[in-house]
Order: sequence, then C-alpha cells, then structure tokens
Amino acid sequence: MGEITDLIDKIKRYYGFSPSEIRGLLVTIFVIAFIISFKEWGNGDEVDIGSGIFNLIVAILITAISLFIHESAHRVSSLYVGLRAEYKPWTFGLIVGLIIAFLSNGRIWVLLPGGIIVHHLSGHRIGWWRYDIAYVTLGMLALWGTLATLLFALLLKVLNNLVSSYIIEKALLFNIALALYTMIPLPPMNGSKLFYGSRMIYVFSTIFIVVTSALLIIDINPWLSVFSAFIVSIIGWVLYYSYIERNIWQGPFGGMKG
Repeated sequence: MGEITDLIDKIKRYYGFSPSEIRGLLVTIFVIAFIISFKEWGNGDEVDIGSGIFNLIVAILITAISLFIHESAHRVSSLYVGLRAEYKPWTFGLIVGLIIAFLSNGRIWVLLPGGIIVHHLSGHRIGWWRYDIAYVTLGMLALWGTLATLLFALLLKVLNNLVSSYIIEKALLFNIALALYTMIPLPPMNGSKLFYGSRMIYVFSTIFIVVTSALLIIDINPWLSVFSAFIVSIIGWVLYYSYIERNIWQGPFGGMKG
C-alpha cells in the first residue's frame, strides 16, 4: 500500500511534461500524422482539400492519444523506480519517415518518433540495490512504452469487433506499426535500450510483439493472440539461447584457458 501511495505522490509531483518535451511531442505528432494520412488527400491524382484536412485531423487525434499512452507508460514506470523519463524526438527518424512517405506516396509508414532519456529523482532511489541506472533497468523502462502501445492495440481490436469503424481500424493499425517500429534496436528507439540491456529479454519481447501483431492483423481473437504469442515467444527464447546466446556468452573470462 505504501508503494502505491508513494507512486501516486510522485505522479502528482513529477508527471508533467516540460515545455521542450511538449514542443517535441507536438512536432512528432504532426509529422507522424502527416505520414499516416499522406495518401488520404484524394483519389488518384485528384486532390480533395476538405477530405485531406479531415483525415489529417483524425490522424493527429490518433497519434496524439497513442503517443500519450506510450509516453505515460514510460513516465509512470520510471517514477515507480525513482527516475524521471524525458521524451526526446528523433529528428533524423522523422525526416526519414517523411521522405519515405513522399517516395511511396504514403503507402509505406516509417514511424521513428524518438526515445527517452532518464534522470535521477534526488533521494527517491535510496534503498534500491543499484542507486545508479543499470542498462537492464533502462531497457525495461523503454519496453513498458511499447507494451502499453500493444495493450492499446488489443483494446482497439476488441472495440473494433464490437463496433466496426474506419477510425478504430486505422488507430489499431497505427498502434501495431508503432509497437513494431519502436522495437527496432536502433538508437534512440526503445528496442536499442532493451537490446543493450538484455538480449534475452529483447528476443522474448520482440517475438511476443511481432507474433501478437501478426495475429491481430489476420483477425485472430485478441486474447488467443496473446496466449499464442506467449507460447511462441517461449519456444523462440529457448531456441535463441540454445543455438545463439550460449555460444556468444563465454563468461567474464571467455577464451581464457587455465
């Protein structure tokens, strides 16, 4: 009970976004919304300004809600362990996404929004085994953002099964794409932090997210998708350890013979 009370207090005190973060999020939201609505400005070579603006507004709302959930997961999980997550947009990644959108006429989404850096909250990590920030801790904090996005996609899938809607379907596809892209082990994306923190956790998480996403796209029951993905992830994790990781890791004295 005390941990929950402490977390609520930290959320009240430290959850807010700084002005620089808000500017970065606004730029990210607009660029990504433009990317995912690029091909919806008319049919063929005909441009429909009214339809385009409407679809851009819908895309902005979808992106804003999705990134809010994604970054809130980063923020709350970081506060729980006495750290504060700060969002940093990836300018190069956003530019690449825009270029691909123009070259593909909006048929290919490349979503590389950015990542987080974490800061100590003075006094709030006292009592933790590691006062400093371990790589695996940073990786797990980054992973929570992607898992929150995947969970949101699952909820959207359930909602879409009940009330089919173009907007819900687009939000579902966007969150699936966002979850997959953020697991790319390319700095500063979430996947890079988890990969360097723990390859074993990265492999398990990536298989789980990829399989769940694939099953959601082919219209398998959401909860069956999660269960199936979990089983496949365990199998993939065991195979990875048996044939790859065990051969890579030789311990702190690898290669030395007595």
